Amino acid sequence: MNEKYKEVDKLKKEIQESFELEKGDIRLPSKFLNNNLVKIKNASIKKLDLQILDKHDFLFKDCKFTNEIKFNKVQIKNYLRFQSCTFQNDVSFCNSTFQNDVSFNNSTFQNNVLFYKVKFEKNVRFYKVKFEKKVSFETCKFDDISFSEVDFSGKANFSALQSVCFHAHKNKFNEVANFSESKFKYFSSYNNSFYEKANFSNCQFEKDARFSSNKFLNNYLAVIFQNAKFNEDANFTASIFKGYANFGDCQFAKTANFYGAKFEDIVNLNASFEKLNVVNAEFKTNSKIFSKFIEKQTDKTKAAVDMRASYNNIKDALIQKNNLLDAQEFHKAELYCKEKELKYKIENDVDKKHKFSRFFSRENIDILLLAFYRTTSDHHTNFVKILNFTALVVAYYAAFLFGMEKMFENDFCYNENFYIAPVVIFIFLFFCLFLLFAKNKFCSLVLSAIAYAGVVITLFCEPSAISPLVGIFDGKTAVSKFEEKLYNMQEFEVTEVVKLVSNDDDLSFEDKVNLLIKSKKTLKNELESKILKFKTMCYYEHKILNQIYIYEIREKSLKSIGLIYFLFMILVLFSLQKTARKNSVVPI
Repeated sequence: MNEKYKEVDKLKKEIQESFELEKGDIRLPSKFLNNNLVKIKNASIKKLDLQILDKHDFLFKDCKFTNEIKFNKVQIKNYLRFQSCTFQNDVSFCNSTFQNDVSFNNSTFQNNVLFYKVKFEKNVRFYKVKFEKKVSFETCKFDDISFSEVDFSGKANFSALQSVCFHAHKNKFNEVANFSESKFKYFSSYNNSFYEKANFSNCQFEKDARFSSNKFLNNYLAVIFQNAKFNEDANFTASIFKGYANFGDCQFAKTANFYGAKFEDIVNLNASFEKLNVVNAEFKTNSKIFSKFIEKQTDKTKAAVDMRASYNNIKDALIQKNNLLDAQEFHKAELYCKEKELKYKIENDVDKKHKFSRFFSRENIDILLLAFYRTTSDHHTNFVKILNFTALVVAYYAAFLFGMEKMFENDFCYNENFYIAPVVIFIFLFFCLFLLFAKNKFCSLVLSAIAYAGVVITLFCEPSAISPLVGIFDGKTAVSKFEEKLYNMQEFEVTEVVKLVSNDDDLSFEDKVNLLIKSKKTLKNELESKILKFKTMCYYEHKILNQIYIYEIREKSLKSIGLIYFLFMILVLFSLQKTARKNSVVPI
């Protein structure tokens, strides 16, 4: 017995000297030779001795490690467990191997922790550990590693891990968490909080990858999975993505499950899917959020392409689940992204010489059409909006015709009031357009009231004005107004003017009027020649010449405005009927 006690005392002394132990309690089991576990409690330790560590399993409880711990290219054969310990200085292991289990429970690392190219052949456990500064497991190889309720105050680097079974539950990553270029046999991340960017770019997940109930809380860039490969199911159920989530160019060999996930910002799902589940997931399709995001990107065209493909993938997934009402929102977002894509494509065009030809390019026409349908009918998904807009167009046209008619009737074309009527009409239309693009409900209500009131008044007063064909192919309206002006003149005035184009004195007043109508061009030339020759003319000749000018302006104005209205109404009516179709809730 005395020999055994001497051996125990010798080991205690050896441990105390090798670890430079201050105070503390070294406990060896009664069956020491068979158990091989050394327990050290409440000690202040300056260093760890590799030779001692290779001889025994160790449990450190409530210990403080005051100096730097540094091992390079070593092999640690035995079990190590640290419970409620504090590491006050740097901890560094490089190119080393742990051949047995290692665990850290309720411990605190107050300085930097570096495990570089370390191989862990058995299980590694971190439970309720706090890393107050940077921690790096770069290029490590684990058989199985677990982090549970760990607080990473500094940057956490898990890049280029090799063939790892990785478990992370209820951890807090307060700084950037980098898992890029890593290969995982199995990955489980549950209820973790990432307060800064989480980077999983170029990772490979050989088996199931579970990211359930995680919170990616960085406001700008929440998480990156660019070019990641998922060989089995990828599960992101009930996760929250506060900032931009990038899954661009990912490969999902099986199901990508985002059931109940919440995306508070833009998400890039321009990836390859075997199956995508977005049931009960929340996405942002607001055009303002998209525009704000894309303006920050270096390659705006690529960003627009990625977003368009993302919304298309989400839309298709919802359609497969017969969720057509939600799918139509992503259809609208997809077309808005297409609009932006074309815009940036034109802006990036290196050929700046032919601006005029590029203005009438296919891309510009597509942009105008997309903007038109987005504004008027939410891309054929909002029937009330396109109906209101149709009424508004009819009311605009009727109001413009009315204003133009009043201008011509009062001879505003040739006196000091010439610009009054067009300005009034322009201000009215500009005010209506302002209401059209305003988001205020009161403005929209006022606009709708004006539009429908205009349609009702037009139907009662001049229903033919609604037709887009009125005045395009003939000038009957202008002729009738010119004829009316002639009948309002004195007979002797008409008779004197007729002499310029005819020598027949036996004509009735009606025949004289008809003759002037038929001879407008000849009469105009005669009167203009007289002005040039004599520098003056009679007041009634001047009156007739003005009426001819007004007739020509009226005829050209009605035809040109009518043609524009006709072409515009084709687009409006096409959008109206397409939106009204039952099967156009989600255009494909």
